[in-house]
Amino acid sequence: MAVKGVVVPLITPYRDGEVDLESVKRHVDLLARAGIRAVFPVSTTGEGILLSGSEKVSLVETVIESARNVEVWPGTADPVLERTVGLARTYQDMGAERVVVVTPYYYPLADSTIEGYYRGLLERVDVKVVAYVIPSHTCNLPSPQVFKRLSAEYSHLTAVKVTTDNAAVLESYLRALRGTGVEVLPGDFRLLPLASTYGVESAVLGIANIAPKTAARALKGLAEGSSAGLSAYRRLVMISHELSSPLPCGVKEALRRAKVILSSECRSPLRPEGETGDLPVDVAIEELMGGGE
Repeated sequence: MAVKGVVVPLITPYRDGEVDLESVKRHVDLLARAGIRAVFPVSTTGEGILLSGSEKVSLVETVIESARNVEVWPGTADPVLERTVGLARTYQDMGAERVVVVTPYYYPLADSTIEGYYRGLLERVDVKVVAYVIPSHTCNLPSPQVFKRLSAEYSHLTAVKVTTDNAAVLESYLRALRGTGVEVLPGDFRLLPLASTYGVESAVLGIANIAPKTAARALKGLAEGSSAGLSAYRRLVMISHELSSPLPCGVKEALRRAKVILSSECRSPLRPEGETGDLPVDVAIEELMGGGE
């Protein structure tokens, strides 16, 4: 994979119910200045399934225009194959390096059905594809053998993002896809220590919206077995504990207080569940705003 390091699944800022594209530009620019090499708009953290088709396109267009030396991997966030194919082609025409395609969601599906979904996509697009497995949100946990079989036929299946807090699930993917050319991208920073034992060099981490440098140090340092990596990992744990609520609302509140975005609005039915502590705000100021200067 061309990009090594942290991929940021971008939050989607709103203002008065509408996507705040100016805040999007500012956030992407600050992440690029912090050294992030790839971003993932229309993500779970970005409330992708709550965006309309036109909002997805305008958001991705803005991110691509704002990215400086940063790859853009937009998500499709749609269980319908025809719409997914259409979005993937649109994103490719706009200049996206890869597209992230989540497993079909809501209805429980057999592995053969999920494999057929991705096969139908890969037959009809030539842009690089990152499959996205997140069983907690989709009701589906396909076997890693699905993607091992697909990898033997489609070279543009480049990675599988696996978001789970279940170590056994992540490890099953890491073992099954080793040597296939398809990279496994952890999506939960809490499993970085496990991933590091398999030589993982890339991860998709929502907490990097506010702590890109700490996330990058944790990923790299754990892979190297350094004490600095372990310290950075522990700092991520502390930051996470002080967020007001699960992604994305707690992260948005920290970014608002750090003056990175203008509003911490989340789209219904999401809402904050408590107060964000000072640590995430201080980290966002330090790592994105240059100490508030």
